[in-house]
Amino acid sequence: MKEKKRRLVLGCLKVVWIVTGTLFGFPLPLFLLGIGIFCWLSAVSTYQINSNALTDSFILFLLFSSLSLFLLSAVSLACRISMTDVSAHFTLRMGMILLLQLALGAAADFVRHFLIFPSNMERDLQEDHFFLVFLAGCVLYVFADSFIGLSDVYHTTVSLLVLSGNFLLLTLLILFLHHKWWIFHQRWLEEEHEQLSAERKKAHLKREQLQRSLSCDALTGCFSRHFIDEKIQAFQSSGKSFSVAFLDMDGLKKINDRDGHAAGDCLLIYFSKQLRARLRDGDLLARIGGDEFLLVLPDCSEENAQKLLTRIRNELTTPMPPAVSVSFSFGVASDLHKDTAAIIRDADRAMYHDKSRNSKGGVS
Repeated sequence: MKEKKRRLVLGCLKVVWIVTGTLFGFPLPLFLLGIGIFCWLSAVSTYQINSNALTDSFILFLLFSSLSLFLLSAVSLACRISMTDVSAHFTLRMGMILLLQLALGAAADFVRHFLIFPSNMERDLQEDHFFLVFLAGCVLYVFADSFIGLSDVYHTTVSLLVLSGNFLLLTLLILFLHHKWWIFHQRWLEEEHEQLSAERKKAHLKREQLQRSLSCDALTGCFSRHFIDEKIQAFQSSGKSFSVAFLDMDGLKKINDRDGHAAGDCLLIYFSKQLRARLRDGDLLARIGGDEFLLVLPDCSEENAQKLLTRIRNELTTPMPPAVSVSFSFGVASDLHKDTAAIIRDADRAMYHDKSRNSKGGVS
């Protein structure tokens, strides 16, 4: 609200200066100096005192003053009178200034569109400094032209010089603004591309983590129940032969009760690592419960699966020091005509038979 009031007050004072200067015929350099001061104050009220304020005030002043000189010289050529006579003519001068004010008022926001950068965007200080030097040179050129306009003598060459010079200045200013905007736009697109790439990479990592959490057991690194069910269904659909083994570690509950769950977790990790090291390439091991594992053995008959797991159990229960002794019970099923749940139930039932036989001292 305070900023709007300041801009309103500055606008009113600027109008008073324009009307007074036109009415009393202020010399063109003095008149333009006052306009420049109001442009500066207006820019400061928008940006505070910084390089944006200086750039904005320079551009608005240049647009007003250069267009004023362009129109003055054009009218001077058309009416064949001196630029001083044109300035002294209240109707002509006031009409041109009102026309300029309307045009600049409409163009002010458009001009600022080329100047405002996001606060988080890296600025090219060397480029900004070069642009300010260019604008300062243009301001000096405009004031030099305004002193030429003080001559009371009409001369076609003088009016043409002022006309062509200010036309060139306005063209250069527009080209400079367009170039600056193009650089800013390209830099903004690059930063947006980098940000989108980073977000896409982050989303890809999240998807991978989610996929990994769905397909892998977080503690042991074995596959998950969901993953192993899909693999069994895929083998059944393709008609590929396989066997399913249900494994249950022996004595894990006693270890958890005696030494704590951390010790039990360490044993689970050790067991899964030792088991995977003894499996064939292509065999799939999944942890489906606390101490329960499911093993899928592609291209392996039930008899061969029994032999493989018996050998592995013998190796793990009679290890060479410093290895740890680990015992487990297992059951195998390989009926391809049953669905996934039925095959796993058969293997689970066979595992309980094995565990019951082990408890009676019948381990083979």
